[in-house]
Amino acid sequence: MNKTESLSNVFRTPTLEVIGGENNLETIANENGCKYKLNYEKVYWNSRLSFERKRMLEVFGKGTTICDMFCGVGPMAI
Repeated sequence: MNKTESLSNVFRTPTLEVIGGENNLETIANENGCKYKLNYEKVYWNSRLSFERKRMLEVFGKGTTICDMFCGVGPMAI
């Protein structure tokens, strides 16, 4: 994927072009032992935030209830 413009729309979904593989914006992202099926046209996903999400989960601890407003695909809740 290649992001062709800065994020400017209400839902912060990027304008992308496929530069390799199938012409399809659906993918499975693997992060911290979880898999997220997502479509880059429909949700905001930034893999560079994986370390911050992992850090936050370590701070919260197991069994903590999290309310993650506007969570997109829900990496914190999952």
